[in-house]
Amino acid sequence: MKKQKGVTLISLTIYVIALTIIVGILATISGFFYKNVDDTKEKTEPLTEFTNFNSFFIKEVEKTNIKLKNCEPDYIVFTDNNTSEDIRYIYIEHDKAIYRDTGEEDNDNKATFKVARGIERIQIGNPIFQEVQDNYAGKSKITVNLKCGEKVQTYTYTVNN
Repeated sequence: MKKQKGVTLISLTIYVIALTIIVGILATISGFFYKNVDDTKEKTEPLTEFTNFNSFFIKEVEKTNIKLKNCEPDYIVFTDNNTSEDIRYIYIEHDKAIYRDTGEEDNDNKATFKVARGIERIQIGNPIFQEVQDNYAGKSKITVNLKCGEKVQTYTYTVNN
């Protein structure tokens, strides 16, 4: 019986050591997993915001009754010829967001919402030069340059007016 008393204590020690090793391995693997998830999120979030902005803006420029009214480096205004409604895309620097705004302050149809978040810089260009209009049969061409995180994306749109 003296020999079997130590076996229980030795097996308990071995179990504790084995479980410690297993928990350490699992902690290391989960640490790498969550680090990679965070890295992937940082890489895909700007792409999501670019896609969000792009989908709204494309819907605007593809309308047949839309006309470019005003274009500045941080905002652009379209006019819907059917409803005489102004549609504005405005960049608010302290929010780091692009908003789509329709209607006037006293209008019941006014709607303002974020189109893209986390935008550090936007530059909207409207090269309505004669050669551009000649190349695009009198249509306006708009270039939008967005920066979100480390990613910079440039889009060029032709207004379907």
